[in-house]
Amino acid sequence: MHRSLGSLLVALLLVLASAAGAQAQRGGGNDLRLGLGMVVDFAGGIEYDPPGPLNNFDDTPRATPGLRLHLDYDVHRYVSIGGLFRLSFWRADDIHDGRNLLIDLAARINGHYDWRDFRFYGAFAIGPTINRLNDDNVGGLDNPGMGVAASLTPGAEWWFARHAGLYLELFGWSGHFMRHGLDELPGRMHLRLNQVLWQFGVVFGL
Repeated sequence: MHRSLGSLLVALLLVLASAAGAQAQRGGGNDLRLGLGMVVDFAGGIEYDPPGPLNNFDDTPRATPGLRLHLDYDVHRYVSIGGLFRLSFWRADDIHDGRNLLIDLAARINGHYDWRDFRFYGAFAIGPTINRLNDDNVGGLDNPGMGVAASLTPGAEWWFARHAGLYLELFGWSGHFMRHGLDELPGRMHLRLNQVLWQFGVVFGL
């Protein structure tokens, strides 16, 4: 009787250990992850700084939709490195007549913690950006302009299968710092676009 109970207990422990191992392999077993998703930056502000003193002025951006692709590789139990490619379409509320195109290419690092089917992380990205103004918004500026894009955001992944999941990044910060030359004047126009970051999509383990 005791031997039967002991055998049953051992079998149960093996089953539980196997299930726990399977849970840990979801997401956590994929060192390389590819994410595809949508961008919706909102709120924030735009600052314009043309040459000369006392010329600064501000505006309010409309919601900025876009698309993004990111790649993360686990180099440590709690650290990943990778890259981010993002297209976004922004517009100033008062000054612009159409949406402009931002092209970001950034290096990305995140610190993360895995629990069951979830990964919780904080990600930082920085790299060059190209600001292609709508033709109606050029107004004597060289087009396109160049600059730096950076972002800092909390996020989470939910792995509902071994090689597939969903991700969500909420209430982060997205910043773009750009400059455009002037067609007929010396100096440059500096633009600073800062918004609240919201990104979501699917992620695949490779």
